[in-house]
Amino acid sequence: MSLGDKTIEELEEIEEELNEQEEEHGFSNYSMKIELYKEMYRKLSQLVRQYNEDVQSSLDYVKRKLIYCLIHYGTYLKTEYQKDDYLARSCLEEALKYDKRNPLAAYRLGFLSYKFNDYIKAIQYFQQALDHDQYHKQHLYQLNEQQQLNAHLYLTNCALQI
Repeated sequence: MSLGDKTIEELEEIEEELNEQEEEHGFSNYSMKIELYKEMYRKLSQLVRQYNEDVQSSLDYVKRKLIYCLIHYGTYLKTEYQKDDYLARSCLEEALKYDKRNPLAAYRLGFLSYKFNDYIKAIQYFQQALDHDQYHKQHLYQLNEQQQLNAHLYLTNCALQI
């Protein structure tokens, strides 16, 4: 049975199982969580249209979890796993679809663009990261001092490359 066939309650049970497995094994199954949260987001988005405020908090929770998983999975793929830059880019771009002003996702996409010598895109991502950093509500996605410095340095270097 696919996730699309499950009810919200069944999806919540799967989320709970994944969280228990994560605690037990010490690592997260990001790809499964991403698919789970995407399906929950889709179903809750439909319910928000019907019930509006009663479901909005659940939708916001799922959106936060989805963005968190996309960013961390993208980072993990970029640095740890098989260094799959293309899948990492896809995850980070998807995170920006859900949160257009996420500075951390833009920052990491800037590095991936720079790595592939796409300096114009890198400039856009680094500038976006810096522009949205101070205004982003969640501290979790704000750039630290080193990341801010790196973004400025890479912006300058990209401009010189062009």
